[in-house]
Amino acid sequence: MIRAVVPRFRAALANAQRSAAFAAGRILSRLMPVAHAVRQTRRDYQDHQQRLLGERIPEATSTEVADILSSLRRQGWHVVEGYWDRGTCQRAVAEIDRIFRDYPQFIHPAPKSDTRVFGADALSSLIGRFGQAPGLAEAATLHNGIPTRLGMTLAARLVASEGNLGSGEGWHRDQFFCATKAMLYLTDVGPEQGPFQMLQRSFECEDVCRDVRRASLRHMQYRIDDRQVATLLDRDASRLKTFCAPAGTLIIFNASAIHRGKPISASVRYALTNYYFTRYWSDDEIAKLFAPVARPRDVLNVSAA
Repeated sequence: MIRAVVPRFRAALANAQRSAAFAAGRILSRLMPVAHAVRQTRRDYQDHQQRLLGERIPEATSTEVADILSSLRRQGWHVVEGYWDRGTCQRAVAEIDRIFRDYPQFIHPAPKSDTRVFGADALSSLIGRFGQAPGLAEAATLHNGIPTRLGMTLAARLVASEGNLGSGEGWHRDQFFCATKAMLYLTDVGPEQGPFQMLQRSFECEDVCRDVRRASLRHMQYRIDDRQVATLLDRDASRLKTFCAPAGTLIIFNASAIHRGKPISASVRYALTNYYFTRYWSDDEIAKLFAPVARPRDVLNVSAA
């Protein structure tokens, strides 16, 4: 009799403890929202680190990849000037204009400051060459700590217009924990051409928790408004990193850091961006989230028609 009761008692006790913890969490979130957000953030990052323990990730196969990985882990970004020469960049710009003209059905319909096509690597062999660069995908795997592949390459044209928010529509994170992107400038980018910007020291767990406290950020807040960023920069203006660079410059970065494209005030900016996804993402999930996404099978259907 007693043996039958003990397991039920333990189960009931565990349920009661979970309910109490949930209730305490709700009370804390109302009375002390910042402290609650910090607590939840630390728990989430600890859980993520536990998941990574089961992954088997090899060593870097080249010094170039090792250098990229070292920079990403240390500062959240790595720059390679002259990754493409100016002539290749000009051909890629022409390819982007052709894609926008020939494949209007793949132009993203959401209101954006830039015109963009996800999956441009399926519509141009030249752009596909950037998308399939093996060293970049390898660096993404090592950086994420999870087997990672290219999901798609974004082709974007950003034109100066009144009231634009810049590429990415303001300050944001793509996700938390870790995310890797590779952006290639195809035109010269100065302070007025919408350069990529990042808040340094904003991707580690303790960085996130510190910024939650300083700017009253919510738990897992992906979009950060200008006022909150200004609060963070008032404390340490050196954290703002602006990437002004000539055409052909490659920027590999941790997209879990707070970042944006600065609002463009002059001329036009063309760029390619590789989006890398871990093995937890299926092709269909990616296509659904970023729809419309040009994929090889879609292009074949268009050609057949």
